[in-house]
Amino acid sequence: MPAISALTAPVFNWTTIVTGALMTQAHINADWTLATTKVTELQSVVADLEKCYANAAAPTDKPAGKFWFDSANLVMKYYEVASGQLRTVATLDKTETLTNKTLTAPTITGTVAGGASYTSPILITPKISGLIDATTWPSFSAYPSGAQGLSSGLQTIVFMQTEEFDTNSNFASSSFTPTVAGKYLCGAVVGGTGANGTASYIYIFKNGAPHKIANMIVSGTWGGTIISLVDMNGTTDYLQVVVAVSGTSLTTVASLCSFWATRVG
Repeated sequence: MPAISALTAPVFNWTTIVTGALMTQAHINADWTLATTKVTELQSVVADLEKCYANAAAPTDKPAGKFWFDSANLVMKYYEVASGQLRTVATLDKTETLTNKTLTAPTITGTVAGGASYTSPILITPKISGLIDATTWPSFSAYPSGAQGLSSGLQTIVFMQTEEFDTNSNFASSSFTPTVAGKYLCGAVVGGTGANGTASYIYIFKNGAPHKIANMIVSGTWGGTIISLVDMNGTTDYLQVVVAVSGTSLTTVASLCSFWATRVG
């Protein structure tokens, strides 16, 4: 903000002439010229005051009682000589829109009935990092569409052609290949006819190799159950059900077979 123009007190001739002396035309002309000069100076001061009246920056000059309108904060102030400070005279109402404001919970302390102290509880905001849905937590269940012969002396993939459900389309061609990494609980049941009383086994295969194995009962109507928790990488890992038969070949019964898996972690 610019400073106010200087204004000095005038010294007229009539204030210095001895009592009884005559004022000459020169004295009068000089006083008139001085008066008009002071009027011009006063006009400059008024103009400066008008320019300094409203500004975003505080004035550099601080005459006693000077008023200044702080246009940045909509506040009227004046200069107080005693304190050397700009004091607020009045403010204008203004509206502020709350945008991205952080609200902090107040802390209340005091004494409740019985003399026990009280502190306001901490506000806990729950954080949900992932919703449980069909795509992030894949699962499936399937069973054979018909009977299947299992040759003796071989490890045979048990075909599971009929899907009961497949939440993320990760089951195909009797194999489960989840596209989400995690821990999966999987299980299978295989049963049928043609029991020969010799050792036979049911497997959970991972990536074409045995992962878990369990014995099957082969006396009368045969069958076996296996359950396992498997870590899957969500890209290339896949699971299958395999049966190994010793002795006489066996035949599955579709209603006695199933294969399922679901993500649990």
